[in-house]
Amino acid sequence: MKYRTSCTLIIPLQVWCSVRLPLLHERGFLRTELLLGGQRVRFVADTGSISFHAVGRCYFPDWCERYPYNCYDLSLDELEALATGMVTFKNYRRSREEIRSMDGLVESASGGFETEMSLNVVVGALWKSVEGVWESGKARPDAILGLGLPRRRSNTFLEQLTKSGIIDEPVFTIKLPETLAGHGEVTLGELEPKKPSERGALVYFPVGVDTLGVRKWSVMLSAISVRGNDQLPIDNFATVDSGDPCLRGPPEEVEKLISYIMTEANKMPRKIVQRGKSGNYYWLLCDDAKYLPDLELKFTSEADSPYTLSIPGELLSQKFPGLEDKPECHLRILKHPSSMWSLGMPLFRNRTIRFDARGGRIGLVVDQEEPSERSSDQGDNSLLE
Repeated sequence: MKYRTSCTLIIPLQVWCSVRLPLLHERGFLRTELLLGGQRVRFVADTGSISFHAVGRCYFPDWCERYPYNCYDLSLDELEALATGMVTFKNYRRSREEIRSMDGLVESASGGFETEMSLNVVVGALWKSVEGVWESGKARPDAILGLGLPRRRSNTFLEQLTKSGIIDEPVFTIKLPETLAGHGEVTLGELEPKKPSERGALVYFPVGVDTLGVRKWSVMLSAISVRGNDQLPIDNFATVDSGDPCLRGPPEEVEKLISYIMTEANKMPRKIVQRGKSGNYYWLLCDDAKYLPDLELKFTSEADSPYTLSIPGELLSQKFPGLEDKPECHLRILKHPSSMWSLGMPLFRNRTIRFDARGGRIGLVVDQEEPSERSSDQGDNSLLE
């Protein structure tokens, strides 16, 4: 995996720098690679988290033997430092991780940047069983490169790059191809201009807060429709989360949306989408993904103008890890206990998304504009770039 650092002369005596890191899809997640203490570690590139942590190999020997790219070999000095480092517990959907803080040398493989950074190491974890019981020895933690919206005294990876002068602004751009086989790219320190190949208008939406009042990379999602017909009202902020392989929403809304999808997909002579035996997921034959209907996401701008973008139906399913030898794909629309939607990988595929922590906004290229919005644009173009 290659890394590039580039600096552009904007005006005399002013240089604007950015770092480009490749992205690849590996075991269900979007990952990038950094050198930590000279060792290659593949981190999940996660806009839904502000954590920057690796997994200590000595604490998870079995897991790290199976998937070594998650893990880091700690030196004796680092182990001693961890023993007195600050302890934090992080809760995820099915796991609870114990992490300890340390300082380490972080660099790119090509020498594009090299700097001392504060980060964390996972030293313990519990796994939540289907019955809701916390169990030890079954957790499978991932290394995380949190690109979430910085908070007060958060000292995120993005903030540290900015403070060290490696990049000038806490902004970045994520660009992914349509297929999982191709590599994408995250450009740190730059909001890339809209390319001619991007159809539609580049619109920046103000970010919102989650249910606890914490600012997240989120946009106002007014509705989701299936092929422009059945429409599910949302009228709430939705997180834009590259660390989530799926689209997730409140149970009742997810059930309703999937019923709309099944109605459209199952207009074929045979059933396309079927409910799994446990009732917690839906599946289809992978060759039938082409029959899934497109979703249209309707967003609202700061000026209350409506915009729409589409997610192609074939991006709504995927073979999950462990099912590679089966022709079965799972529908990537799942329930979660939050009242907010999470817009994960299906939103990112074949799209370029801009994240501006400095201005508190997200840049999306909308596929189509509502008629009312087109007429209002004549009087106010402040959101368009």
